[in-house]
Amino acid sequence: MTVPVLSALYAQTMMLLGVNLAVSTQSNQAVYRLTADSDNSTTAFSDVTDLSWSIGANATQVVTCAGAYTTAATTTAIQLSFNGPASPTNIRTMVTVATTATGWSNASQSAYDAVLNPATGAGATARPFELRATIENGANAGTIVVRQRSEIAASSATILRGATCFVITL
Repeated sequence: MTVPVLSALYAQTMMLLGVNLAVSTQSNQAVYRLTADSDNSTTAFSDVTDLSWSIGANATQVVTCAGAYTTAATTTAIQLSFNGPASPTNIRTMVTVATTATGWSNASQSAYDAVLNPATGAGATARPFELRATIENGANAGTIVVRQRSEIAASSATILRGATCFVITL
């Protein structure tokens, strides 16, 4: 469903509530939604295809992604990051991952494919995560994409359907 007029507050509220906005745009704003679970059972980063979008050369974007995840075991952590065009001018990502009902792991990243290692995971219980970033792109236009991997090879880490990213291009 495309929303013709999309205020930042409305979009963030809908995103956090998990309301399906599909891909919605208002000139400099867009919302992207994961339409099926995204699983990775390797220690190599893989793209979360639905959570990707274009960025122009020398553009700046502010991004908030939120969703829920599970892992094969509570001893397996999910690791999240972004990837994008070569040679960004600046990237600052804040990652927050719930590891238990009351425990959280927080980190700040300053490069693509940097990693937060929360050391424990959700197990079968869905737990929330959030990525917030300011991306100042360099001269190379391209695609920004959320990336995921498992802390442990052959142990699944899954981002659940309905995760969303809200993107503002400044």
